[in-house]
Amino acid sequence: MICSLDELNLQTDRAEGIFPLETVWDENTLAKHLGKPFGHLTLVLPGNNGDIEYAMNDVVFDLDNKFITNRPDLFSVIGNAREIACTQKTDFSGIAPETPTESNALSVKVESDKVINYLLTEYTLPDVPASPFLIQTLLRRSNQGSHGLLPDLTNIVMTELGQPMHVFDADTIQGNIVLRMAKK
Repeated sequence: MICSLDELNLQTDRAEGIFPLETVWDENTLAKHLGKPFGHLTLVLPGNNGDIEYAMNDVVFDLDNKFITNRPDLFSVIGNAREIACTQKTDFSGIAPETPTESNALSVKVESDKVINYLLTEYTLPDVPASPFLIQTLLRRSNQGSHGLLPDLTNIVMTELGQPMHVFDADTIQGNIVLRMAKK
C-alpha cells in the first residue's frame, strides 16, 4: 500500500503526497520487510555503547499526571522512565552524562543565584543539513515539529533527558553575554 506520512501517523497535518520509503531505508532492508507491517521497520541511531534501534511502531504511555507542574523531574522521557521504574519496583539504569569540556567556552556572566551551571560554546559549521528522518520522527512522537537540525538536536536532548538547551546564531549575539533570571 502506498501511504503518506499522515496516513502512517508520522505527522498530524495533511501530507503533500506519498512517502517514498527509499529516501530512508535501503533497497535490501525494504526487500526483507516486503509484506510485513510498516511498524516492523526500524531506524538506527549510533550510540556510545553501540547502535540504538527505534521501531516505527510506537508504544504510547498515557500518564494521568495531575501534579506534573510540581515535578520538573517528569518533564522528560528519562524522568518518567525513572518514576515508572520506581513505582513498579524495578531496576533503572540511567545515562551517565559526561561533563562538558570548556575548550570552546565563551565568557558568560550569570546574574542569578538560581543558575548552577551555564556553559556557552561556539562552533562553526560550514553547512547545516536538514534534520534526518529519525530526528524528525522522534520529535513528532513528542508532539514537536522540526525546526532545522540544530534546534531539533537541542529539543531532542531536552525531551529525552530534561536538560534545557538552546542554539544561538553567533551573528545575533553582541558584546558581553549576560544571563539574567527573570524575577517573579
